Amino acid sequence: MKYAIALLIVLCSLSTYAHKETFPATLSGKVVDGQTGEPLIGARIAVDGHYYQVFTKPDGTFEIDVPVTEKSVIVVEMISYEDVTLSVSVLHSTNTISLVSN
Repeated sequence: MKYAIALLIVLCSLSTYAHKETFPATLSGKVVDGQTGEPLIGARIAVDGHYYQVFTKPDGTFEIDVPVTEKSVIVVEMISYEDVTLSVSVLHSTNTISLVSN
């Protein structure tokens, strides 16, 4: 019985730890044209493998909830531009994403 209770406590602890790793955090940034530096309106920012997605505002800025894991990746898409896939950890150091037209 003691072992069953100890096992239950360990499993609950692991479950709580796993949940904390994927708790969403808000990531903000700006999407601009790679050549002109002008902000891009309506670019789609999505978290790969999740339902989180947003579109840039008129000034090119965005805020999105992302899971906090080492493998979290966002995809930035805009018509007439090449898609960009970035690790969330890269965006914590630089919050400007430059897109290159096709």
